[in-house]
Amino acid sequence: MNNKVVGKILFYLFVCAAGGWTVWRSYHLLTLTFAPRTGEVITTSQLVLPLLGLAVFDGGCIAWAFWYRSNARGSVQRTLAFLGSAIDGLGVILASGFDYWLGGQTMAAIPPDAGNLALWTVAGFTAVNVAFIWGSHMFDPEAQDESAEQDVADEIRDEARKLVKRDKVKYARQYAPQLAQEIMSAGRAHVGRATNGHTPEQAFEIESVSDASLIDRLRGLFSSGNNGNAQTTHAAEVPAVPNPTPPPTVKAGHVSRKPRAEAADPNA
Repeated sequence: MNNKVVGKILFYLFVCAAGGWTVWRSYHLLTLTFAPRTGEVITTSQLVLPLLGLAVFDGGCIAWAFWYRSNARGSVQRTLAFLGSAIDGLGVILASGFDYWLGGQTMAAIPPDAGNLALWTVAGFTAVNVAFIWGSHMFDPEAQDESAEQDVADEIRDEARKLVKRDKVKYARQYAPQLAQEIMSAGRAHVGRATNGHTPEQAFEIESVSDASLIDRLRGLFSSGNNGNAQTTHAAEVPAVPNPTPPPTVKAGHVSRKPRAEAADPNA
């Protein structure tokens, strides 16, 4: 076994030992924030919840480091991953130091503000990790591409609304005659009901045009106008074209002949 292999084994044993030491210190400090009051019995949640708190100390230091090395993309995301690993590493050092003072040692007097500082340390590193997770998600390259595309779509939509508001009178004058003709046609259809036993009041009722149907009709008019087929000519002005008469039916074996014109009586 060469020295390189031995060195690698010793190094990883050292990493495991140091990691176990700091993890225990961080966990013990977090259990103090869930410590039961005098006379109360410690519960299972008070022992389990501190394990989740390790995510913003030892766990965060390792997770951000792997994210930086393997998955982070873009300058912002990689910067957040690097800073997250470094800051959580600092949190591990502070948590271990506070646990030395507050973990029941009798070698030195506890500083008067050690407890407050420890609580603020836990709260502060929790806030930093939440902010970095949010930033890493928001500054993902794919999320930024989608955001840029949405910005362009929103700008186009806003500009279209401005154009519609500016030219609404022109559009109203252009398409109102067709819409009015449709409403009048509906009124004429109601007039025809008078022959089916309806009262005159019922016959002359005109159905109101709802906003939804009005918008649908306007969309149809706009569509036909864009295709060059929009016409504002009153429907009554278009002459009706009679339907063509179908040709006569010729039976098999029978020849249709026109009757001879009777000769005019010369004495008539």
